[in-house]
Amino acid sequence: MGLDQRLRFFSRKKSPIRTLDYLINVDGYRSYWRDWDIAREFISNAVDAEEGDWGKVSIKTSGNSLEIYNKSRSLEIKDLYFGNSSQGKGIDKGYIGRFTEGMKIAIAAAARSGYSMTISFGHYTAKPSVNVQDGLRALRINIEKSETPINGTLVKIDGIKNVADILKEKIIMPNDKRIITSIQSSIQALDAKGIFVGGMYVCDNDGYAWGYNFSPWLIRMSEGRNIIDTNDIQHNLGALVQYAENKTYWRGLFNHMKAGQRIKEGDIWPFIFDMSPIVKKTISEAWKEVFGTNAVVEDELAREVSYRGGKIVKKCQLLEILAKSKAVQDSTEFIREYEQVPASFLSLQELSEKELLAYDVISSIVLRYAPAYKLEIFMALGKERENESGFCSYKKKVIAINREQLKSSQNIVDTLLEELTHAIYNTTDMSRKHADCMRLLATQMLFDDKARDYISRLNWIYGCVDAVASKSTR
Repeated sequence: MGLDQRLRFFSRKKSPIRTLDYLINVDGYRSYWRDWDIAREFISNAVDAEEGDWGKVSIKTSGNSLEIYNKSRSLEIKDLYFGNSSQGKGIDKGYIGRFTEGMKIAIAAAARSGYSMTISFGHYTAKPSVNVQDGLRALRINIEKSETPINGTLVKIDGIKNVADILKEKIIMPNDKRIITSIQSSIQALDAKGIFVGGMYVCDNDGYAWGYNFSPWLIRMSEGRNIIDTNDIQHNLGALVQYAENKTYWRGLFNHMKAGQRIKEGDIWPFIFDMSPIVKKTISEAWKEVFGTNAVVEDELAREVSYRGGKIVKKCQLLEILAKSKAVQDSTEFIREYEQVPASFLSLQELSEKELLAYDVISSIVLRYAPAYKLEIFMALGKERENESGFCSYKKKVIAINREQLKSSQNIVDTLLEELTHAIYNTTDMSRKHADCMRLLATQMLFDDKARDYISRLNWIYGCVDAVASKSTR
């Protein structure tokens, strides 16, 4: 190289106008930060600078290179000082910041990973590197004067492997196909697993049925944007899920519950008084599609519902609240609907001679103790009422006995005593009041001569007819 060439070379060589040395060990400082954490921080800063408008942020990848640019807010030299923050003030939506402590962590993490980085802002360019001092790998940032000033801030990082795949996995862009339902503008439920804030992945969604994308002003995070208070997620889900009109979302939650999976959505507390009729209808339809009309929320009537053939859905806070809002069926509703299910009542002509004799005696007992009620004999069709010995319908004033119970006088007496107690005292199965009233009625019948005669006649019918039938088969 000749003298003239050497002079021209040195004249082009830039000298830093300022060198910032940080006496921190870059290998130990926030050692858990990796490639995504670095990218997330600078992308977050750019989105914050544009007040959440992703359309104004340029994100480009090429090979192992990442370029992030926003034109609305230029970094300042003082923003590179540790302890200084240019966190946004007076921003209605409360974005986390602009160029804050997290940015310095990201710079240190990129430097220790050996990535080449330049940060261009205004008339300057910052170039981080590792400076070894007394065996300590410390952070150094050289600030140079830029020949081409720019508006905003441009970050270039070279060396991140598979950077395009990382961003595709970790960023929920507008109109992303992974979004299956919009609950509200503030939150989106995703089939992409994870908790996202402002469209960027923050942490795994362990225990949740869906991934969620929260708006930044709803969630408080650590300076590194990778720690969220779980109470914030629960509170905001409860506040926002009341707007979920998409059946796919609710069907997904109920399918998890049906499979017995413990989901954290079960702990949320939706504000049911603000829930619209459309949302309630959506929830109810999803509930019936998953659990059917016999599904109920477990409560003090659970044993009675189970006795009547209903499924008991494991109780959780969400279901209890939804049941109170009548968005899902509770036990009381199930029992009321169950009583109105049309039974296959048999005509007297369909009864055998023995059954007809028993029917006359049972009708006499019903007339004596519950004169407003009519006796019916029913036959179970398929699974409908197949496990039920009898039932009492307050609305239709009917006491019904399953035909299967007519095989034994003891079964008849037990079932009749049960259903007469319901009719006379308006009690609920398995309740303390029901048990007490049934004992009271049994005592009354025991000292009632007419009732004793009826029961004796039942016993005679079954004993006599059975004896005749036994002799005829010898």
